[in-house]
Amino acid sequence: MNLAHRRHDISDPVWSRLEPHLPGRKGTWCGIARDNRQFINAVFWIVRFISTADLMLQLSIAKKQEHLEAYLKRSILSPKLFVIGEIGYLPFGRAEANLFFNVIAKRYEQGRVMVTSNLPFSQCSTAFADDQTLTAALLDRLLHHAHIVQISGNSYRLKGKKQQELYLSPI
Repeated sequence: MNLAHRRHDISDPVWSRLEPHLPGRKGTWCGIARDNRQFINAVFWIVRFISTADLMLQLSIAKKQEHLEAYLKRSILSPKLFVIGEIGYLPFGRAEANLFFNVIAKRYEQGRVMVTSNLPFSQCSTAFADDQTLTAALLDRLLHHAHIVQISGNSYRLKGKKQQELYLSPI
């Protein structure tokens, strides 16, 4: 089977950027590169990470092109773990909030979902078009079998920046 036609295959532009950093290369090492690509495809099938902004963009495009159900089946339901990052960073409009609810409702008790957010639960409705009912239903599905990991403290990214500023600042 041609690897480019596999359902969970990574795209050729992504592969062309990724391949030079793998131990296998085209030519003599082609077999190793093919093994690495199969491994990466298997990992992408098991875990999928997407930012909320990218998810909303892809969902809205699929809906406009009338491929929403196919997109949900292929990209949302097929991974064993679906990771959605940065919820609440950008607020959703009404249509986007409904699409996001559709994603969570489809995955509910069908597969694992991991969500990252800087918002406390009390402020989640501000991210979902200020719709209290939709937010309550969404949180109900997300929190039913959830393990909540709350991380507090200083930002890891800012820690290095603060140390750099201390080093560069005149005394």
